Amino acid sequence: MEVLRNTPFAMFLSPEVVKDISLCFTPVKFKPGATIAFSKQEFLIVARGSVGVSTILPHAQKKVKVMELLCKKNIGDIVTHCAMRTSRIKLRRKSFLEAHERKYSGGKNVALLLDLVTTSRLVALAGLCTYEVARKDDVVCKENDFGDKFYICITGVLAVTVQTDIAAVPKVSHRSMSIVAASSSRRSVESHRPSIVVSQVLIRRIADGSYFGEISLILNMKRSATITAVEDSLLVYIDASADATPATVVIATRLLQNASKAHAATFLAAMSGDDHQRLAHLGQLEEVAKGTKLVVRHDDPVFYLVLNGKIEVDYDLPSGRMFVCLGPGGYFNELSVILQTKNLVQATAREDSVLLALHPEHFHAFFSTLPEFFAEFSLKYLQHDASLEHVINHYDAHELWLVYLEARPDNYEERIRYITNGVLFCEDADEFHLSCASFSSEDRVDQAKQVVEVYFGNNCDRPVTLRISVALSAALRGDINAAIEATCIDDTLFAHARREIIDHMDTSVLADFKRSSKFASVLTKLVCLQDIPDHLSLPMKAHLNFHVFKHRPSHEIANRYAWTSASPR
Repeated sequence: MEVLRNTPFAMFLSPEVVKDISLCFTPVKFKPGATIAFSKQEFLIVARGSVGVSTILPHAQKKVKVMELLCKKNIGDIVTHCAMRTSRIKLRRKSFLEAHERKYSGGKNVALLLDLVTTSRLVALAGLCTYEVARKDDVVCKENDFGDKFYICITGVLAVTVQTDIAAVPKVSHRSMSIVAASSSRRSVESHRPSIVVSQVLIRRIADGSYFGEISLILNMKRSATITAVEDSLLVYIDASADATPATVVIATRLLQNASKAHAATFLAAMSGDDHQRLAHLGQLEEVAKGTKLVVRHDDPVFYLVLNGKIEVDYDLPSGRMFVCLGPGGYFNELSVILQTKNLVQATAREDSVLLALHPEHFHAFFSTLPEFFAEFSLKYLQHDASLEHVINHYDAHELWLVYLEARPDNYEERIRYITNGVLFCEDADEFHLSCASFSSEDRVDQAKQVVEVYFGNNCDRPVTLRISVALSAALRGDINAAIEATCIDDTLFAHARREIIDHMDTSVLADFKRSSKFASVLTKLVCLQDIPDHLSLPMKAHLNFHVFKHRPSHEIANRYAWTSASPR
């Protein structure tokens, strides 16, 4: 009875019900170190001592499995069999949240949070959680304290407040001047009172499904607000001592999403939610203090994304040193990773900052599947030496390329129409490539036929052939049609056609585009240093080809590149 009264669920039950439930329990004793084996129908509560919840993991170097401690359950904590279904109910409470969706907006947060976690990780996350009750007016966490817990609100309402300093209003005396003069010679008690009044300001209220404390937990930062229970509330939390890998991934994803909203963060903003999640899985969060040199020349390269703060990147070029300041959404040191060489730049934190670090193997795993983002690196460093494929691949540059083509006075000419249709074909071919895995065999055939009808058919809407010379070889078109007829379709169906169409585009039109204000705006968004291309040798520039990068055999440092002296153009 006493044990049950200390559990979080007792707050929802009358004393009579608690007494009745206590009759269903039987005391069970275990010796220190003993394994507690129980079925999914059993329900255990820690009455004395503590219980370590662990998982069995395979060991890469040994033919055995090793045990990893996840968390400890203390007196009053509940230990249950954690199954797929129960873990979802435990954290998500889907039916409960749907019923309260109109009443509370907070319920949507945990759904978005947990959508970023795979089912297996969600099970592990549920195993880490411990219940906690916050009675009305209880302070769950306090502003400026270091946080060691990440909370999810199961039910109840919590207030988020911050302290603000308000200058005390000076008192106006209505006494005569003589009285004021006499009183000024005395040391008044008022003179010893602080001139600043601290006030609590309510920012928002959070309810079912909302979560908080994730930043303080992962980055060991002070809490930015005080959380107080407005009514009796039930929470679950993950302690800092737990192996909170699933929570770390979720928090890194949220930081990426927040950084993508920055004004200059076009790179992150162009990525999908799935891309952010992949980045979070592959990267490591790093917190650096102001003045820290996190990238030093000639050290092993690591790619960084700025999530918060400000970083200064130092380019020590033969023509002179140049500095670039990057805020949230910025990135740096990608060139050293791509070239497989020691660091070519140096970076220093100008503010306390949070970054996501990708080591070379993870950098390759991510960007080798995303030519539209690797094209940004090519444009940034090649600039006016960039190829047509770099422009067409890039998520933003190819849109401005199309606008430029349509605005040309000769846009009616066949060579210009061919380029325009070719760019549109590349878009559809890329879409087919990305979506092919999710299509059924029938859908693949239908989608492939639609692309053929639009671009390759007789009297099609967007022909990608020229009367002067047939741009797409008859043999290649025959191979595409044969694959469709035989239903032997994979995501590379249009890859060779895409390559051939780009090769037949008029490069003089690209040269005109590079002299336009449209291309200048592309380079401005990428924060390009104009001197960089002049200090890259031909072998260095060759690495900025996506196909070379995608198929490189290893991620080890294989080169000893350095900035070259600028040669006259």
